[in-house]
Amino acid sequence: MDFNQDDRRISGYVPGSDGPGFGGLPVPVDLSGYAVPEGSGGLAGVPAGAGSDVSPGAGVAALSVVREAPVAMRGVGDACGQLCDTDLDGAARELLRARQEAERSLVLLLADAIGRGVVAGSDSGGARQWLLDRARFLEPGEASRITAAAEAVNRPENARLRAAFVAGDLSATMLVTVVREVPKAMVALPDAARDEVLGYYLQVIEPGFTRADLRGLTKRIIAEFGEDQAPADEEKAQRAESLSWTELASGLFELVAVLSPAHAAEVIEAITALSVPQPTKDPATGEKVRDSRTPGKRRADALVEIVGAAARCTDADAMRSTAKVIVTMGLDALLRRLGNGGFAVTATGQVLDAATARRLACSADLIPVVLGSDGQPLDVGRQERLFTGAVRTAIIVRDKHCSFPGCDRPPGWCEAHHVIPWWAGGQTLKDNGTLLCSRHHHVVHAKGYMARVSVTGVTWDLAPGQMPKEPPGTLADTA
Repeated sequence: MDFNQDDRRISGYVPGSDGPGFGGLPVPVDLSGYAVPEGSGGLAGVPAGAGSDVSPGAGVAALSVVREAPVAMRGVGDACGQLCDTDLDGAARELLRARQEAERSLVLLLADAIGRGVVAGSDSGGARQWLLDRARFLEPGEASRITAAAEAVNRPENARLRAAFVAGDLSATMLVTVVREVPKAMVALPDAARDEVLGYYLQVIEPGFTRADLRGLTKRIIAEFGEDQAPADEEKAQRAESLSWTELASGLFELVAVLSPAHAAEVIEAITALSVPQPTKDPATGEKVRDSRTPGKRRADALVEIVGAAARCTDADAMRSTAKVIVTMGLDALLRRLGNGGFAVTATGQVLDAATARRLACSADLIPVVLGSDGQPLDVGRQERLFTGAVRTAIIVRDKHCSFPGCDRPPGWCEAHHVIPWWAGGQTLKDNGTLLCSRHHHVVHAKGYMARVSVTGVTWDLAPGQMPKEPPGTLADTA
């Protein structure tokens, strides 16, 4: 988003100048639309003496609407099949508007319940729990957001913010975000009154504005008007960084990274660049086939691809192989005498199925420690099976990019694949190797595709199940 003066953003501000607002901001802050009503006790939209002694007329009518609304809404859902396309569009708009109004009413109701002491006098442990105790399907996070909004509109210093909220000029989410962002901006604007800063946020909010837009506005204010604290802030943020992983019940792993803004930007940029959809060509028709992966799956694939490429490039000649993985697996599992069963265990204790271990043996620095029936090591494999140095260079010169049909991933993002698998006796020679990106390397092993390698290039046969299924019968041949 561009922060230009023409669209009421903050570029052009000169600290100490004579312009209006913020002691020099070239945008007048007009708060007349959010005036605090007299006698409100400091809270916009709250009648003096609001409480149980207020005339019940409007309250009774409002309560009747609230009680009838759920039944009416269910009727709309039941009758959707009888609506034409245009009516569906209109109904969707009205339902969304009703949803927004319902949320606004709930925030104001909770604010009143807090202000009157209804929440404090209940058995609930606070306003958030008061909501959860009265809802069947309300998520805790949603309850927290509504509670934060209600508490914000109850504070006297937020009277103008409440007026804007009551007027429908911002949602509960935006209200909470503004309350959190204004103090950050005021650090960079020490001569500004809080109402001025708050009013500026209210003026720039427009349809389609998001929390990210407001946070971006705050960062821009701090960057333009605040002292240069970025290096210190970044160093502090980097000291708080962490990376952890947890094994889920499904056997998958969840990675959680807490990164500084600068490091997060680098990671996000790299993953975004590599997670765009990759259509492939149908070998039969030549037509493009859409990438069926979800956005989350594409990002996960990009992360794995980045890690693999970085590991391959740690040596000076950028031809080093991938990260070392030491696995222990039984001889029967390696030789597939147990069909598709068997498993392997890494040095860090992660359990891999035998098929995954065999696939990793194709490109990772996987050192197999093969055990006999008594659990004692029979043999430790050699890393020389990997395509490195001159052999990998020759493959790069020939293939130029991922050799899978329709893919043009560059060599730096590719792994060298044994056409006849290493574990099945395939040799580490140029004529048995080809470049595959991480995604297509997985596809080739999962589908069992085979290729024919010639001096000029690689031709893939995409009939599944052709990859050798039986490794040699002697252990020496598999090392």
